[in-house]
Amino acid sequence: MTRSIDIMDLAARLVQRKAELGIPVAVAPLMNDGSARTASKRALLHARDEVARSRGETIVFPANY
Repeated sequence: MTRSIDIMDLAARLVQRKAELGIPVAVAPLMNDGSARTASKRALLHARDEVARSRGETIVFPANY
């Protein structure tokens, strides 16, 4: 049986549990800055963005490449 969860409820429970354990909680989620990406991954992301722009599509998330 599959159970649905609300991601915001889960996040709130995690913040509460971390506070109970004394674990520091980041105010905002940490963004992946892309500094560890390989050159081939950077090229792939760049090509994907170029194709999306040529189609007039909006990029869903900010790219760091």
